[in-house]
Amino acid sequence: MVNEGADTKGVGNASEECLRDAATGELIDCVDDAIVVLTADLGVVYANKAALDLMGTTGDGDQSPTLDPSAVAELVVAEDLDIAADALEAAMRDGRAVARVSLDLPTGTRPVEVSLTDRRETPGIGGIVACFRNLEQEHALATSLERQRLLTEYSTVLEAQLSDRHVMLKRLVEVQSSISAFESTDQLGEALARGVVALFGGGAAEVCLRDGRQGKRFYEYGAIDSEGAADGDAETFVATITDGAERLGTLNAVVTVEDHLRSTGQELLEILAEHSAKTIQSAGARDRAVEAMTDHLTGLPMRRLFLDRLEECLRLAEQEGFPVSVFFVDLDGFKDVNDALGHTAGDVMLRSTAARLRALRSDVSNWGRIGGDEFVYFGVDCDTEEAQGIAAQISQALRQPMALGGRSFFTSASVGIATIPAGPVSAEAAVRRADIAMYEGKRSGRNLITVFEPDMEQRVVGRAELEGQFRRSLLGAGPDVVFQPIVNLETGETVAVEALARWASPTRGPISPEEFVAMAEEIGIVDQLDRHVLRKAAKAVRDVCDSVSGKPLRLSVNASIIHLASDHFTDELLRTISEADFPAERLVVEVTESRAVEDNDVLRGHLKQLRAEGIRIALDDFGTGHSSLAQLEQLEIDFLKIDKMFLDGVPDSPRRVRYVETIVAMAHALGITVLFEGIETEPQRDLLASLRVPLGQGYLLARPSAIEALPQAIRQASLNAGVPLAGV
Repeated sequence: MVNEGADTKGVGNASEECLRDAATGELIDCVDDAIVVLTADLGVVYANKAALDLMGTTGDGDQSPTLDPSAVAELVVAEDLDIAADALEAAMRDGRAVARVSLDLPTGTRPVEVSLTDRRETPGIGGIVACFRNLEQEHALATSLERQRLLTEYSTVLEAQLSDRHVMLKRLVEVQSSISAFESTDQLGEALARGVVALFGGGAAEVCLRDGRQGKRFYEYGAIDSEGAADGDAETFVATITDGAERLGTLNAVVTVEDHLRSTGQELLEILAEHSAKTIQSAGARDRAVEAMTDHLTGLPMRRLFLDRLEECLRLAEQEGFPVSVFFVDLDGFKDVNDALGHTAGDVMLRSTAARLRALRSDVSNWGRIGGDEFVYFGVDCDTEEAQGIAAQISQALRQPMALGGRSFFTSASVGIATIPAGPVSAEAAVRRADIAMYEGKRSGRNLITVFEPDMEQRVVGRAELEGQFRRSLLGAGPDVVFQPIVNLETGETVAVEALARWASPTRGPISPEEFVAMAEEIGIVDQLDRHVLRKAAKAVRDVCDSVSGKPLRLSVNASIIHLASDHFTDELLRTISEADFPAERLVVEVTESRAVEDNDVLRGHLKQLRAEGIRIALDDFGTGHSSLAQLEQLEIDFLKIDKMFLDGVPDSPRRVRYVETIVAMAHALGITVLFEGIETEPQRDLLASLRVPLGQGYLLARPSAIEALPQAIRQASLNAGVPLAGV
């Protein structure tokens, strides 16, 4: 979580001394808010007493309290890590940022507001000041104030009325409580009519509610005994039930009251109308929730209703000792149909699929649709063997052709099965197991039936753990960056270095770049990874490499296609190199060929903007995709990086040699500088030199190395190129 070079033996040192010299540190220790001063890579240089107490850290005698720097970021709950990362980045960019996150503390989860202020340039501070404000007290205070407000209102009414008004108020509370218990609007209307009569201790009431499906509905209750009543004793009160600008209905009460209670009666009826509006809305929300549990497109239960039914079945299975099998069905190629023919055709496909599934089993209420093209089913008293037979029927039914857009389409489905013995397993867990089994099969191909095994869940848990570790890494020091020289094969001079990310899991050790980059893309944080590598690499090349080579070196970085295709890629890249004080004309952005040639207007627009800023573009892994000469010309690239596979077998294979010669000639004809990757032998180097290939990169010349070892790698690259520099 912090820079490996940061001092973790004690929190304070320079920043703490400066603060205390200014008589400020002792004052800060008196405040209740936790205050921490961080370096740019989250190294902790100061923490006040509240921060140490927050994380359970104390001092020992006269020694300064210590604080594990990694604890700061690890306190943030997993779902709020992106919020914290964005706030930190915003503070470093804009000077200040505020975010609300939850901390996972020994005493439980606590909501806090963290204010981040960039004071890295402020003498005596030299870092990012993070102030954590406990929101529990704020919430408690707000709740207390609201309760006090309500009590004050009720107290005012009570103090202003006579003893008989107290009786009416008590009745009002009782009526409010009684009508809140009703589930449907029909029950609510009848309860309101009875409640109005009960409020006044007699009389008659008429309630009119507006129902969106059935129009106005009237409810009448009670009767006036007018015999013996003096003229004018019968009083009519009317109150309108409104929710904002919407009129929900009216309350009408015809009652006999004393003169001094008439204003009170009207007021209480209006209070009841206000309460009725909230109750009506709640009842309507419940009605809509029940209705929303059924998918209107397919007629199948949606997730919540399906899980409720499965939960009830699993409880019964645990009591009576029978197995339950849960099926997770995912259509293969649904996205392709949706993209090719549009959402209307996709809806037809989903309705047809649901009809086929319902026709398979008599217990149709056990089906559900819980996602776009994801269907679920549970079989009662169904073991694994029987479940596999049902899955085969599902697979067969969904392989039949469907008529879409005037054409017949063939599809298939991947089916996952999780059989739950008579044991305590929740509906969510059962569906998750079937889902895991389905995706295990999906990774092996389409149209497969896969039965859940315990080790599948372990792999998923391991993957989740790895994702969490990588997220936390990006909040701290982040992955390491190593550099591989790019050499001019004619002069032996290193003209550029390529920045490469390297990361080791705390539990699994080194993870291949292919794995953690793909993971970052999948979980949506590859933009953070790209910015992290560029920020570190630009600073290293500016501060170290230039002094070693004696002249400015170009920096080559890889850009994820997912990040490059986002709307904000160019702005983010330019802001990053500006903050690192790195010239745009010395930056080379590498784009993988297999994705760069796709017809993506956003991606190509970004490449054009980058070149306009002076940044050069390299087409990486050339030869693994489907580029044509026309596409190369349209892309307007500066460098063509030839994939290593073209050098395999060179120079022993005449056919491979001809490939190399053709690629070099093509690049020369297009005016593109060619660079060969994967140079591992001297014959390969000599062939490329004879073909006047300008640039090369590979293990023969120099392996990737940390920034500290790069000077030696640059000198060695010159020697291995066969044309050592003077004085080397």
